[in-house]
Amino acid sequence: MDREFAGRRVVVTGAGSGIGLATTRLILERGGAVIGVDRSDAGIASIGAIGAVPIQADLTSTEDRGRLLDAAEGVHGLVLSHGVTQGQRIDEVTEADWDRLHAVNLRSVFFLLQAFAPRLPDDGAIVTVSSVAAKTGTIPEVAVYAAAKAGVLSLTRSFATAHAARGMRVNTVLPGVIDTPMQRQFLEFNAPIHGITPEELNERRLGAIPMRRAGTPDEAAEVILFLLSARSSYLTGQMVNIAGGFVTW
Repeated sequence: MDREFAGRRVVVTGAGSGIGLATTRLILERGGAVIGVDRSDAGIASIGAIGAVPIQADLTSTEDRGRLLDAAEGVHGLVLSHGVTQGQRIDEVTEADWDRLHAVNLRSVFFLLQAFAPRLPDDGAIVTVSSVAAKTGTIPEVAVYAAAKAGVLSLTRSFATAHAARGMRVNTVLPGVIDTPMQRQFLEFNAPIHGITPEELNERRLGAIPMRRAGTPDEAAEVILFLLSARSSYLTGQMVNIAGGFVTW
């Protein structure tokens, strides 16, 4: 199993930090090659530092997606872990907020799936990264993000069905509270809305998790690698929660 990705090339978006970076590192450690995509200079530096091929791109851009597709000829897998969030009162969301969050978290996912899925081999696999927020909808301050991530669930099922007959698989993971830069950003912007400190909000969130702790990026990445690998060869169109028991359906 240690070399299970030998001879395999995978594109990982959002590869510069958090779950994307952990996924990239584990694929490399297990013999694979990775094209890592990120928008920021810091993310690109992190990708290059661990031995992946970095591509700097804004995935909301048709031109940048096309450039990525050209560079990724012959890949065997795709992990779509890029995303952005922002916290605000639900009655303060503007059309510009909606458009920006959906452009990154949903629109780009659709067009990347549309572009890559037909090009992957029959034994290829795609993993999208949604969120438990897509199922619960219980944090009004991230309503737009949650709606976009719910759309990712639907897209995953649609593309899984479209390509199932030939064996190419598409599944999604739904992280809960994972110790990533996005999670820390969530605490910073959401705590003031509730009139508490980020530390207090973190304790409140952890208290709602049956396992009473946050997950690690590596724990999430291990599930992603399983879904990319031949070990999950009869799974497609599935939603896997990575949430310490917080969501069980």
